[in-house]
Amino acid sequence: MKRTRRRELLSESFDSLCEYARTSHGFNVYTSWETCSGYCDFSSKEIVINSSLGIEKKVYILIHEIGHVLVRRNREKYREIFSTVEEEFEAWRRGKRAAKRLSVYFDERKLESFKTECLMSYMFWTCQ
Repeated sequence: MKRTRRRELLSESFDSLCEYARTSHGFNVYTSWETCSGYCDFSSKEIVINSSLGIEKKVYILIHEIGHVLVRRNREKYREIFSTVEEEFEAWRRGKRAAKRLSVYFDERKLESFKTECLMSYMFWTCQ
Protein backbone atom coordinates (compact mmCIF):
# COMPACT_ATOMS: atom_id res chain seq x y z
CA MET A 1 0.00 0.00 0.00
CA LYS A 2 1.30 3.43 -0.88
CA ARG A 3 2.44 5.58 2.00
CA THR A 4 0.02 8.41 1.24
CA ARG A 5 -2.99 6.06 1.02
CA ARG A 6 -1.97 4.40 4.29
CA ARG A 7 -1.72 7.81 5.97
CA GLU A 8 -5.17 8.76 4.65
CA LEU A 9 -6.66 5.53 6.04
CA LEU A 10 -5.03 6.15 9.43
CA SER A 11 -6.34 9.72 9.46
CA GLU A 12 -9.84 8.45 8.66
CA SER A 13 -9.47 5.88 11.45
CA PHE A 14 -8.51 8.59 13.92
CA ASP A 15 -11.53 10.66 12.91
CA SER A 16 -13.85 7.63 13.18
CA LEU A 17 -12.53 6.77 16.63
CA CYS A 18 -12.97 10.39 17.76
CA GLU A 19 -16.57 10.32 16.53
CA TYR A 20 -17.20 7.00 18.30
CA ALA A 21 -15.78 8.34 21.58
CA ARG A 22 -17.99 11.42 21.32
CA THR A 23 -21.26 9.93 20.12
CA SER A 24 -21.20 6.61 21.98
CA HIS A 25 -19.53 7.64 25.24
CA GLY A 26 -19.67 11.44 25.48
CA PHE A 27 -15.88 11.89 25.40
CA ASN A 28 -14.32 14.65 23.32
CA VAL A 29 -10.87 13.98 21.89
CA TYR A 30 -8.22 16.68 21.81
CA THR A 31 -4.62 16.83 20.73
CA SER A 32 -2.20 18.80 22.84
CA TRP A 33 1.53 19.16 23.46
CA GLU A 34 1.46 16.94 26.52
CA THR A 35 4.44 15.15 28.01
CA CYS A 36 2.69 11.77 27.96
CA SER A 37 1.30 9.98 24.91
CA GLY A 38 -2.32 10.23 25.96
CA TYR A 39 -4.78 10.01 28.80
CA CYS A 40 -8.47 10.02 29.73
CA ASP A 41 -9.83 12.67 32.02
CA PHE A 42 -12.97 11.02 33.33
CA SER A 43 -14.17 14.08 35.26
CA SER A 44 -14.26 16.29 32.15
CA LYS A 45 -14.94 13.39 29.75
CA GLU A 46 -11.93 14.23 27.60
CA ILE A 47 -9.32 12.11 25.89
CA VAL A 48 -6.08 13.96 25.22
CA ILE A 49 -3.55 12.70 22.68
CA ASN A 50 -0.04 14.09 22.29
CA SER A 51 -0.07 16.16 19.09
CA SER A 52 3.63 15.55 18.41
CA LEU A 53 3.01 11.86 17.69
CA GLY A 54 2.64 10.55 14.16
CA ILE A 55 -0.83 9.61 12.97
CA GLU A 56 -0.27 5.87 13.44
CA LYS A 57 0.70 6.22 17.09
CA LYS A 58 -2.17 8.66 17.64
CA VAL A 59 -4.56 5.98 16.38
CA TYR A 60 -3.04 3.34 18.65
CA ILE A 61 -3.11 5.60 21.71
CA LEU A 62 -6.72 6.55 20.97
CA ILE A 63 -7.64 2.87 20.65
CA HIS A 64 -6.11 2.31 24.09
CA GLU A 65 -7.78 5.32 25.72
CA ILE A 66 -11.15 4.27 24.32
CA GLY A 67 -10.39 0.92 25.94
CA HIS A 68 -10.13 2.70 29.30
CA VAL A 69 -13.52 4.30 28.68
CA LEU A 70 -14.98 0.87 27.94
CA VAL A 71 -13.37 -0.70 31.03
CA ARG A 72 -14.76 2.00 33.30
CA ARG A 73 -18.28 2.15 31.88
CA ASN A 74 -19.66 0.29 34.88
CA ARG A 75 -17.75 2.01 37.70
CA GLU A 76 -18.79 -0.37 40.50
CA LYS A 77 -17.98 -3.51 38.56
CA TYR A 78 -14.69 -1.95 37.45
CA ARG A 79 -13.59 -1.37 41.06
CA GLU A 80 -14.34 -4.97 41.99
CA ILE A 81 -12.53 -6.57 39.07
CA PHE A 82 -9.53 -4.55 37.94
CA SER A 83 -6.30 -3.45 39.53
CA THR A 84 -4.46 -0.59 37.82
CA VAL A 85 -2.10 -3.01 36.05
CA GLU A 86 -4.96 -5.24 34.92
CA GLU A 87 -6.81 -2.21 33.60
CA GLU A 88 -3.88 -1.36 31.31
CA PHE A 89 -3.98 -4.80 29.70
CA GLU A 90 -7.78 -4.82 29.52
CA ALA A 91 -7.88 -1.34 27.96
CA TRP A 92 -5.69 -2.55 25.08
CA ARG A 93 -7.89 -5.61 24.60
CA ARG A 94 -11.23 -3.77 24.68
CA GLY A 95 -9.97 -0.87 22.58
CA LYS A 96 -8.69 -3.20 19.89
CA ARG A 97 -11.98 -5.11 19.88
CA ALA A 98 -13.91 -1.83 19.49
CA ALA A 99 -11.64 -0.71 16.64
CA LYS A 100 -12.26 -3.98 14.82
CA ARG A 101 -16.00 -3.68 15.39
CA LEU A 102 -15.87 -0.15 13.91
CA SER A 103 -13.82 -1.46 10.95
CA VAL A 104 -11.19 1.23 11.37
CA TYR A 105 -7.88 0.71 9.61
CA PHE A 106 -4.84 -0.26 11.67
CA ASP A 107 -1.87 -2.57 11.27
CA GLU A 108 -2.48 -5.35 13.78
CA ARG A 109 1.18 -6.38 13.96
CA LYS A 110 2.30 -2.80 14.61
CA LEU A 111 -0.46 -2.27 17.17
CA GLU A 112 0.64 -5.39 19.06
CA SER A 113 4.27 -4.25 18.98
CA PHE A 114 3.34 -0.76 20.20
CA LYS A 115 1.08 -2.24 22.89
CA THR A 116 3.96 -4.38 24.16
CA GLU A 117 6.29 -1.37 24.20
CA CYS A 118 3.74 0.68 26.16
CA LEU A 119 2.98 -2.10 28.64
CA MET A 120 6.67 -2.74 29.27
CA SER A 121 7.24 0.98 29.84
CA TYR A 122 4.25 1.11 32.19
CA MET A 123 5.43 -1.94 34.14
CA PHE A 124 8.91 -0.46 34.47
CA TRP A 125 7.41 2.82 35.72
CA THR A 126 5.22 1.06 38.32
CA CYS A 127 8.18 -0.90 39.67
CA GLN A 128 10.25 2.18 40.46
